[in-house]
Amino acid sequence: MIEEKIKVIETFKSCVAEIKLNENLEELISFFKKLKIKEGRKLSNVGGFQSKDINLNDPLLKPLIKKIENYSNIFCNQFLNINKKLNLTNIWANINNFKDFNLPHNHGFSILSGVFYIKIPKNSGNLIFKTDHQLENFVPRSLIINYNNYNSSTWEFCPKINTLYLFPSWYIHYVGPNLSNKERITTAFNLA
Repeated sequence: MIEEKIKVIETFKSCVAEIKLNENLEELISFFKKLKIKEGRKLSNVGGFQSKDINLNDPLLKPLIKKIENYSNIFCNQFLNINKKLNLTNIWANINNFKDFNLPHNHGFSILSGVFYIKIPKNSGNLIFKTDHQLENFVPRSLIINYNNYNSSTWEFCPKINTLYLFPSWYIHYVGPNLSNKERITTAFNLA
């Protein structure tokens, strides 16, 4: 019997960067809670508070913004092979309480987006990415031996405190419901 070799050609791939930072979280928590007094906005959030865009020149955010831009440019150049110097275009706060979550969405008119986790109680909702295809419509879950990069419709990250997640803006993502009785506080942003 002649054994033929299978040549695998990888087609569509994407990735998410996870970077541990060392920010002063207490200062950021206090700063973002003060924003909650002001009027927020409703975009992908169901419940919870999402601030309007925050002033990019705010002195408290300057060190964080510098790190976001630095890591974003490295990620964009090395992994996405996009030759452009990225700059932060907007940043906002998210404060989710019990049962608050975010619907699936992407971030138009940007190249890279991300989220920085400031306060994340246990069971306060994972960061979930999904593809446009719905594998479950074709293959029952019971037939899949192990999920991997080739057969997954979703990819979940259990977020870590003081951690930055970067991803292509066209990547569809959402946040699961906060099932804790404590606030989950993040800041999200776009770069172009």
